[in-house]
Amino acid sequence: MNRSINKFLMKRKGLHYSAILSSVLLLQACGGGLAGGNNKDIDTMRPVAGTEDVSARPRPPEGAVVITTDQHMIYDALKKPIFLRGVNHLYGDSPTTHINGIAAIKLAGSNAIRLQINENTTETQFEGAMAKIVEAGLVAVVTLTAPGDKLTCTEDGAYLLNAVDTLWLKKFMPILVQDRFQSYIMLNIANGWGAMDIFNQDSLGYQEYIDTYKALIRKFRDAGFKFPLVIDAPSCGQDFNAFLNGRSRELMAADSAKNLVFGVHADGPKWNSSDEIINAATQLYNEKVPFIVTDVTGSGVAAEGDAPVDHKDLMEKAAGNVALAFDLPWSSADDGASYATTLDKALDLRGGAVLSTYVFLDKLYAEFELNSSGNYIQKGKLSFALYVTDSKGNTLKAGTTTASDLRSNQWSKLAYTLPKSAGDINPANLMNGATSFDLTSVTKLGIQILANGKKASLKAPIKFDDLSILPGVPPVYVAQFDSSTDEWIKAWGSVDVGQANGALTLKPTGGDFAIQLAGWNGPSINTIPFNKTLEVTYRVFLPAEYAGKNLWGKIFGQFGPGWSWNESPLNVSALKPGEWVELKKLVQFNETVAASDINTAQAFGMQIGGFSGTESAPILIDSISISDVNAKPTKTVIASQYKATFTKGTEGFVNAGWDNGKAVTSMANGELLVTVPAGDGGAINKGDINSVAEIDFKGGITVNMKVFIPADWAGSDFWIKFFMQDGNWNHFEYTPALDVSKFTPGEWTSLSFKVNEFPANFSRTLKPQMFGMQYGKVPAGTIKLDDIEIFGATQVDDSKPIFTMGFETEAQFNSVKFESATGAFTESGLATAKYSEWKVIPFGWLASSWKGNTGDKAVLDISKAEDIVDLTARGEDIVNGMFGIKATSIPANFYVAPKVN
Repeated sequence: MNRSINKFLMKRKGLHYSAILSSVLLLQACGGGLAGGNNKDIDTMRPVAGTEDVSARPRPPEGAVVITTDQHMIYDALKKPIFLRGVNHLYGDSPTTHINGIAAIKLAGSNAIRLQINENTTETQFEGAMAKIVEAGLVAVVTLTAPGDKLTCTEDGAYLLNAVDTLWLKKFMPILVQDRFQSYIMLNIANGWGAMDIFNQDSLGYQEYIDTYKALIRKFRDAGFKFPLVIDAPSCGQDFNAFLNGRSRELMAADSAKNLVFGVHADGPKWNSSDEIINAATQLYNEKVPFIVTDVTGSGVAAEGDAPVDHKDLMEKAAGNVALAFDLPWSSADDGASYATTLDKALDLRGGAVLSTYVFLDKLYAEFELNSSGNYIQKGKLSFALYVTDSKGNTLKAGTTTASDLRSNQWSKLAYTLPKSAGDINPANLMNGATSFDLTSVTKLGIQILANGKKASLKAPIKFDDLSILPGVPPVYVAQFDSSTDEWIKAWGSVDVGQANGALTLKPTGGDFAIQLAGWNGPSINTIPFNKTLEVTYRVFLPAEYAGKNLWGKIFGQFGPGWSWNESPLNVSALKPGEWVELKKLVQFNETVAASDINTAQAFGMQIGGFSGTESAPILIDSISISDVNAKPTKTVIASQYKATFTKGTEGFVNAGWDNGKAVTSMANGELLVTVPAGDGGAINKGDINSVAEIDFKGGITVNMKVFIPADWAGSDFWIKFFMQDGNWNHFEYTPALDVSKFTPGEWTSLSFKVNEFPANFSRTLKPQMFGMQYGKVPAGTIKLDDIEIFGATQVDDSKPIFTMGFETEAQFNSVKFESATGAFTESGLATAKYSEWKVIPFGWLASSWKGNTGDKAVLDISKAEDIVDLTARGEDIVNGMFGIKATSIPANFYVAPKVN
């Protein structure tokens, strides 16, 4: 059953997009498959919308065929899934001009149009547009707009409530009820109306928005309409959080027709990266309600504002993607399972190869617990690990992460670096009884999932995607002394050099000695590129009898025809008697040896002294490896993780409650205002900071902002400092208290803080709970803030992967096989645990806009002309791009009334 998804993705790469439909139909035939879940309403209350006598109103025909929906999909008149691919049309701005764009939008390949009308649109103009839409064979997402902030980007419901009564259910009613339009219409009640600047799924601030739409839904259903009602997200359509935590299902429960679609606008900082798009789509999918992107504004250019959206990235995500999923039958706290895929060929992963995957952690596994301060702390025990197997069947764990360190209900990256060489392997990471591991011959890559003490009652699917291996940089030289001294010989001093049991043996017979590779003794030294910065690693065992000796050491090299001498100290004091220890030393002869000599190495060695010469046990060296420290390509990614410009509100900044609510936040002229009474001491905080998925503290961050202090605060004793709290509410003040000397009262001051070190107890992986400003001893007045931005600087591996698996094909899915189980798990008991699941479910979108954008938004025009397809550069992407309209649009089916003879 689930294999149909992989077939769809195989075809998707070739742009045979009709496979989406066959996938969905096959899933339905198999009982729902990826569309899983149940249909239980969480609130069966349907509010009374009013007492108006509607008996005189026209009504749509009983039993009209309409577009329908289920938990995730939208279906046309023939009950076939449809994925909207189309364009917003600013029809209401100039109906006589824009009516000519409808046929052109169809000619561009669209299967849908978002027809924007307003209070000035006449009945005749609306009916004329609908007739053109029917003639073109387009789904009509009919949307009410209004000038300024009367409707869009406002939480004032007065205009909306009046418009539903006087426009939708009165002025436009004679058109909406017509039989010929019923199977074409999806009615988008209001464009981007509702609660502003919340962006926090746990907030209680959406209740008025939800209650208003409950009442409006009832009005439309009482009027007899069965077609889908599209509910735009609040805050200009961008705040999909309003639909989370069951609120979308609460609206669905209030709909007698169970035929709602939830609309979001891909605009602003919640949509301006791949991670943000994936996060939004994932959260909406998890709500088990159908959604579409009613407005795609992205063009990736600055003219769009502060957070341009990459429309090409969004279109690609909208085509859908699957993940590998496990629904494990937990029954004990010791349960665990391992799955692995066999590589096409054995890989040499020496030199610090990186294994990675993405995991989706259900909130259930985060195991939030209430602490004594009344805050929820993440205590999840479930653990994940990646491991590798060599050609002899030995297994090595690369790394482990527990649920307490992962962000819940979103995708997180797991990445682990393998040891550079056999000598770097920690025996504790050898698995299943292995005593060694061959990094030069890796044949399998695996995933281990362990309950790790988790309660068996905690059960939810676990998803993985994008399994990959980035290459390491194998050492430029390795000596392992398996059967010989590998050309290492005595250079001078008192020592017996030998080989035994896979190690070089060095028995001092005097006070000091030196060993070396020599050009006259063998070719190995000629393979070492001393013209580069190198790192040499010695794995050394110092016998217990050497305890208390004051040892010293150095490395040396001789180069060129004159055998020029170069040396550098070696910290042998790090050796621990009775233990194996790795000594690492940076070798920079390239900085001290003449360029004419550096490529002619005569000798390279190590000298150690401080012996008595009476020692009985030899020093052992298990391996010597030399690596090029700059061979692995890396790059520093500096990216804006969060920015607040306060153009549309307070951006979620509120009083933190530390002063009992005395300070008041507001927005004016694109600035955040913090009005405080005299003597106040408190804080403001971005209350929804934990909804900003892109904030990442794993690398260093820089926080920039502008602050305005009132002129009459000059000479006062006020102070300000800035802080954050991690996912477990650990407090961190990343600035000292700033007094008046750090500001120019009456003027804007630009501040910048680099944060590279964090407290030991501060989680750099969990989403932060607080990000704010604290103040004290303030006079009465208003502090202003603007342009608050967090930049992250992360060093990343810039190598090309040598293995990737995105589970796009049936072969990839089947290649992941059961390997082992612990606790109560058995292979037979896990036979059905593995399955395919959507990572991003295919979703519909309508791009902004065909023609007629003005000002900064003019860049969003798709066509240069109204009545013909004369595409802008952005329009070329949207219409003819790889995942554009023509490549992914499938015409919808509509009801055609039988002819009457």
